[in-house]
Amino acid sequence: MDAPRDLVREADLVLVCLADIVSGREFFLGEEGVVDDTVEGKIFVDHGTVDLATSRDLHAACGAQGAGFLDAPISGGPEGASAGTLAIMAGGYSMRWALRWCTWGRREPVPRRSSRTS
Repeated sequence: MDAPRDLVREADLVLVCLADIVSGREFFLGEEGVVDDTVEGKIFVDHGTVDLATSRDLHAACGAQGAGFLDAPISGGPEGASAGTLAIMAGGYSMRWALRWCTWGRREPVPRRSSRTS
């Protein structure tokens, strides 16, 4: 797999944590973005810290293709990571997606795939 889009096609649940809003928008909506007509039924979880407009745009784009979207920023920073006290606050328009995300892996293991960037 050479591109994020290739990895997304193989996954049901896509967790994304990018450094800034521009990177997130490019990942989801850019020319090589992952939200296209192959994502129906998938769940996207954005762990980045984004503004409300970006979260709404990503939700709308995913929803238009039949995919779920959760805004789930991670709080705590490097100090929280070192202390093991990070917190994830998840929100989305439909609880159906949130419940599916929260119970992911209870019946079967979560796929252990990751994408490397150069």
